[in-house]
This record gives sequence, C-alpha cells and structure tokens, in this order.
Amino acid sequence: MNGVEVDWAPLLTGGRLVDLPTYPFQRQRYWLNADDTEATLNDHPFISTVVTLADSGTTVFTGRISPDRAPWLADHAVRDAVLLPGTAFLDLVLWAGEHVGCPAVAELTLETPLTLRGTTTVQLAVDAPDPSGQRSVRVHSRTDDGPWTRHASGALTAETHPVDDPAPWPPADAEPIDVPDLYRRLDELGYRYGPAFRGVRSAFRVGADLCAEVSLPERLRPQARRFRLHPALLDAALHVAGADRAQAALPFSWSGVSLVAPGRTALRVRISPRGDDTVSLVLTDLDGTAVARVDALALRAPQDSLFRVDWVEAPSQAPTGTHVVVTDLRDVGDTVPDTVFLTTDHTTGTTRDAVVGVLAVLREWLDDDRFARSRLVVVPGGADPARAAVRGLVRSARAENPDRFALVDLHDPDLPVDAVLGVLDEEPECEVRGGTVRVPRLARLTGPRETPAWDPGGTVLITGGTGVLGAAVARHLVTAHGVRSLLLVGRRGSDPGLVAELEAAGALVTTAACDVSDRDALARVLTLVPAGFPLRGVVHAAGVVADGIVESLTPEQVDAVLGPKADAAWHLHELTRDLTRFVLFSSAAGVFGTPGQANYAAANGVLDALARHRGAAGLPAVSLAWGMWERRSGLTGRLGDPDVARMARWGVRPLTVAEGLALFDAACGADEPVVVPVGLDLAAVEEVPALLRGLVAAEAPGAAEAGWGGARSGAAGAGAGAAGLVERLAALPVADQRRVVLGLVREHAAAVLGHPGPDTVETTRGFLDAGFDSLTAVELRNRLAAATGVRLPSTLLFDHPTPVALAERLHGELLDGQESPAGELDRLEARLRALAEDGGTRPEVLGRLRSLLVDLGTDPGAAGLDSATDDELFELVDNDLGVL
Repeated sequence: MNGVEVDWAPLLTGGRLVDLPTYPFQRQRYWLNADDTEATLNDHPFISTVVTLADSGTTVFTGRISPDRAPWLADHAVRDAVLLPGTAFLDLVLWAGEHVGCPAVAELTLETPLTLRGTTTVQLAVDAPDPSGQRSVRVHSRTDDGPWTRHASGALTAETHPVDDPAPWPPADAEPIDVPDLYRRLDELGYRYGPAFRGVRSAFRVGADLCAEVSLPERLRPQARRFRLHPALLDAALHVAGADRAQAALPFSWSGVSLVAPGRTALRVRISPRGDDTVSLVLTDLDGTAVARVDALALRAPQDSLFRVDWVEAPSQAPTGTHVVVTDLRDVGDTVPDTVFLTTDHTTGTTRDAVVGVLAVLREWLDDDRFARSRLVVVPGGADPARAAVRGLVRSARAENPDRFALVDLHDPDLPVDAVLGVLDEEPECEVRGGTVRVPRLARLTGPRETPAWDPGGTVLITGGTGVLGAAVARHLVTAHGVRSLLLVGRRGSDPGLVAELEAAGALVTTAACDVSDRDALARVLTLVPAGFPLRGVVHAAGVVADGIVESLTPEQVDAVLGPKADAAWHLHELTRDLTRFVLFSSAAGVFGTPGQANYAAANGVLDALARHRGAAGLPAVSLAWGMWERRSGLTGRLGDPDVARMARWGVRPLTVAEGLALFDAACGADEPVVVPVGLDLAAVEEVPALLRGLVAAEAPGAAEAGWGGARSGAAGAGAGAAGLVERLAALPVADQRRVVLGLVREHAAAVLGHPGPDTVETTRGFLDAGFDSLTAVELRNRLAAATGVRLPSTLLFDHPTPVALAERLHGELLDGQESPAGELDRLEARLRALAEDGGTRPEVLGRLRSLLVDLGTDPGAAGLDSATDDELFELVDNDLGVL
C-alpha cells in the first residue's frame, strides 16, 4: 500500500460491531511488490492499474470512470450532455506525471469531449523521456468493447515554475461580482452545473483581472486528497472567467501548469487575460499559501462552433414594386419591372448544365443596362443536386452584387408571388413549403452527441488524403480512433513522410494517385483496399478552387471545381457499399455565399444535397460545411492579408487544427446530415448577414442589424445614410464636397486593404498598384454603394482607376447635377468676374448687381451702393451672398 488514508464512515454508518475472529491472523502477503511490472493503484479514484511496457518504456495507466461510482460527475453538464470536466483530464495527467517523475504539465490540449454514459474505460499513456526530458502523454477512452477515442494529448516535464507570491486578499480596489447572478448567466449559456460544481463563494473584478474564492461542498472534501487538484474545485475556479463572456467556453489547452500543494479543498484564484480567449491563473490556499500556477489556459467552445441551418417562418409583409415571372429573360419585355422572377427547370441535363446555364443568365443580367435598376429572383426547379448547386451559385453572386439577386427555394406547386415579394424586401432568400414562407437562420447545434465510432477492423478511404486537411484527419483517425488501415487518394500520390508517420503509429497505409472525378479510375483505386480490412469509411476531402467573380467566371472554371468536389462525391456514393461512415468536406461558401467563389459554392451545395439524399435513404452521411482553418491548405493558401481581414469583418475566426478535429468528431457524432463547423466572433461582425440575425439577436444584441452585403433592410439603412451624406455635401462649397467624397473613398479603400487608416491610401496611385484585385474591387464597390446609396458597376475601379478619379465619379452621382447654394455662388462669382473684365459689359453688370442686392434685402445704404467701388461691390458679393 502507499499509505492512503481510509474514510471508514461510509462503510460503518448503519452497521454493527462484531467480535474479532477466534483464529489467529494468517500473516501471508497478498500485495504485489512495488517493483513488479504491474501494480494495483488505489490512490486515484479513476485509476486502478499501471504497466510499463518493456520495449518502449511507455507507462500505461488504466481505470474506469462512471457517474454511478462518482455521482458528483453528473453535476457537470453542458447543453444537456454530461461531460467529464476538462479539469479532470488535467488532474489525471498531473497525477500520472507525479508517478513517473515529471510532475509539471508543459502543455495539454483537449481534443474531444468525453460524454459520460454508463461506465467508461480510460487509459493514459506516458512515453519514455525524449532528449529534452519531456514525456508525451495521451488520454483515450472507450465504452464497453468499442473503439478507443483520444481526448487529450500533450507533454509532461520535470521542470516546474515557481508560483507567484500571492497578492493581498481581498484585492485592493476590488469590484464585487454577484455570485447568484454569475451562475444564472452560466445557466443561460448552457452550463448545467449541479451542487458539486457550484463552488464559487465570492468573486471580484480587479481591473482586467477576475478573482474568486472557491471551495468544495462538504461531502466532497474527504476525497480531495486522492486528487492532485479536485476537478470540481478547479472547475469552479474557472467559472468566474465566464462572467463577461457572450457564449459558453470550456478549457481547451493548458500550458505551463505547476502544482506545489495538492489535495486542497478550497482555493483563491486570480485570472488574468493573456490575449483572445487565453488567461493565466494563480491559485493559493485560503491562508495565502501558494498552490499552483497556469501560464496559459485557452478557453474554447468547440461544440459551440458547430451549427446547422434552421428555416423559420417569416412574418408577412405587404409586397412593394412591380414584378414579372418568366422562364427566359427574353420574355421580360421592353419595360423591366422592379423584380423579375426567373423559374428554371433542371429535371433533365447534368448538374454542370444547370450551373453553367444559370451562370450565363446571371452574367447577362449584370451586363445588360436594362436590368440595372431591377432585381432578379432565381427560383430553381428540378433534381436536388442541380437545385442545390444553383442555390450556392446565386448566393455567391448576390454577395458580389447586393440587391441585384435573390433566391427562392420552391417546394410547392405554385409560387405565391405576393407573399414572397414581401419577405424578399427584408431577406435575400426564402423557401416556400406547405404554403408557408420561411427564411434561413444559422443556429447552434445543441443536444447530446454520440461518440463517433470508426471501425478499427476496416479501411477508411480519404480523398485528398495527402493534403493538409486530409493528412490531419488521417493522423487523427489513427491516433484518436484506432483506425488501422487507410487508403489515401490524391492527385499527388504518395507522401513518404506522412506514410512513415502513420505506419509508425501502427497503421497499414495504401496510397494511390488518382483524379477522383474520373469514375473508372476511382473504381480501380477501390480494388486496392487491403484484404482483411474491408472498406468501412469514406472521408471526401479533395477539392480544387478556380476563383473568379461572376462577371468573369467561365464554364471551364465551373468544370475545374465541380469535377473533384461534386462528381467525385457521387462516384463514391455509387461505388461503395456497407459503410459505417461517409463524411463529406463541404464549405461554408455554399451556405453563406462567398464572393469570388460562385463555382465553389455550387460544388459544395451538391455535397450537402448528397448527404441529405443518403440520410433519407438510411445510409450514413454527414456533410461538413467548413469555415476557414488556421493552417493553410491548397484551397486557402492563396489567401492574402486583405482576404483574412475581410473574413474577420464578417466575424469568421480561423479554426486551429486541434479545434477542427474536435469539431470533426462532434459533427460525426451529431444526428444531422449537414452541419456547419465554423469559428464565429459575433462581436466582430461589421454588417450582420441575414443568416446570422438569430444568433446575433441572442448573443450580440448590440451588433449592427443591416443585412450582409446589403439585404433590403440594409439597403434602406444605407439609403437613409446616403440621404444624410447628400444633405451634408449640399451645404459645402464644391472644393469641400470633393474633399469629403475623396475622404470617403480613401476610408473604405483602407478598410478593404486592411490598412490602419485613410491617410495610407495615396490619392493618385492606381488601385491595382495599391493591391486591389477583382474581388477586393467588388468589395470596395459594395461598401461605397452602401455608404452612398448609388448603384455602381462592377467595373467601377477599372473605369476610375485612382481614388481621385473614383471620388469625382461619386461626387457627380451624389449631387446628380444639382449644385449646392455655395457651389452655385462659387460659379456665379466666377462668371461675374469674367463679365466684369469685359469693359463693354461692365457697367451693365454692375447695375444689375446693385439692383439684385437691393431686392435681396441687403441694405448697406443706397448711397453706399451708388458710391461703392467695383472692388467693394465684389467684396459685398463674396461676404453677403457667400453665406446664403
């Protein structure tokens, strides 16, 4: 034994004393010797055995976790799912580190939440020391005899850091935080904490820092010595970090954790910000004795970055403007109404035919000046894949050309034009189903999720398997899910380094070079599945981008993207059988509509439609409409700083690889055919797209309510702002008008380029020389159109290639040939002076001017006017008339 204290009370309560046995004790040793390879451990509640492997020096700890054995764990629930606290993973790793002589945690990343249902077997593996003395650590679990899932990984070190000297308590200038209100807010954010985890006793704000005093409930205190840091106690120490957050966040990544006084039942904690969603912690005992420090803790909510699209009923609105419904633009007639409904039929032909056909219509609409003041509403019909592709295409076209396009997904036999028109005055898109008009809203995916199971005895095929994302998924499936056979397919063929890495982790790896858009070639690749490892899973991560704005997009660019993304997905659907997992890597471009990616949005719409089709047929499928990943891939490597800045203004936050893989697992465990894993920072959204209005209203109510890229409500707001701009300009002299408009151009140009301010934009330098391309040119056009209320062509920056030239164009558009009073007087003064220089007309001009001044009520005295010199008279014009 290791000298563990025994709590006899639970055993003896209600029992009775009995006499000792009459026979003598048999002094035979039953305990294993301490130097045996395998030992039974009783000094941690979740660990029962440990074994050190002879060939590698890896130490493996195993045990069982169950809310039945530890009922207090059931008090930790997030959005209706009982999760093992992230602090429990840290405690387990600290305890294992102490056992192997590396008591500090250099880093620990929590990759996949552990949902507690019944009894779960947990396993910690601590590798032999590397040359630096650190030991890698991994935490896995499984239920019954299911596959292993990796939940955490990191590194242990023997190097501990001193814990800071504690500050005085209570802190000076502390602002109290209401604890009941804190837990009310946490409950609203989805934390379902029971009594075991409601440990905050008092809390304060001290400048940017947050402080709290926390303690375990009485019933949990006897077991505190069996933990390094009791998970419920440390979890409570983090609750105050949620005081100012707009959404739930859980521990994600720990760095630099040093523990000097384990087994405490109460703590004081000081939490200091260290950047976006990252804090440091100093923990002390209630008497001020140092307990622990955490150099950096990243707080993330991976499952809160998982969304779906809900369709909510739209309020009825009275329709406005004129309209016509056609199947061909040639049927519109000579007089173009405000809205043109174009119904399309895609029951025959390929998806490619549908996309190319509608693309031609969109381009014609933008090219023909007859349609410049009207809006085209596309109503796609026919087969689901083609309709989904057209929807993606139109969404991106609309993002590039606000107020020029809208979309209706019609599921009924007839189109209720008046009802739809009223909705489309406020929304860019709607659907009609069962006589009801609905609009799309992004919503967080809530509710319990199953831990995704990947058959370790089968093969998983990954298209794009040697690319950045495909390789990350391959590593994750092997290390976290125990997959033992991979078939990696891609245009580049084998990646020797990746193959060697995966084989070292115990996987059988087969690679093949293949154009997955070629059905016959893909069929031949499927014959490479190793004997004894039948194909059980597919991850379709292949893809190609060929970006371009709608006006320049060609059928060849459509083909380049549809083939490896959409065609390949349907080939995989048709060529595979008996799968347990079918995962499609789609893109948020198809859901939101991304400028410059109409063909890519169309292709990914097909993947989403395929997932729904398979789900309806009872086949496994999930389509992941990914947001941007932090690690650049072949699809995102072309992005520059302006592109990243633009997405930040849209509220898109890049996903780390660890976060992306956690979302991958969460999405695979969700009962949804299409999910949207995307990092969103709602507080950073400059213009709220209609799709996000429900989220923003619930979580960031102070954000702008205008539609993204100018929904009708946004256009109305822009119109009001433009009217104010025109009114402001009208009160200024012409020179000042031009200066204001030029400043407006420079301000928005700087924002698009990500420059710190308008002064960095040179007035006579060409936009192309300054770094603008077709996509940023479209964004600047859209921003200026929203700010001024003026419809502007997509060729704006090419027709007016410098800020000065563009400002001159805008100035003319804004005033529409109407001069301000001050401007008219400037022009009048110049004309009068020119006439006065002509000796023949000078007396007549001066006489008319004297009469005009008298009529206007200017009364410096008639004698004064009669005797005024010419210079005095013109000075009177400047001073008196110039202020009218």
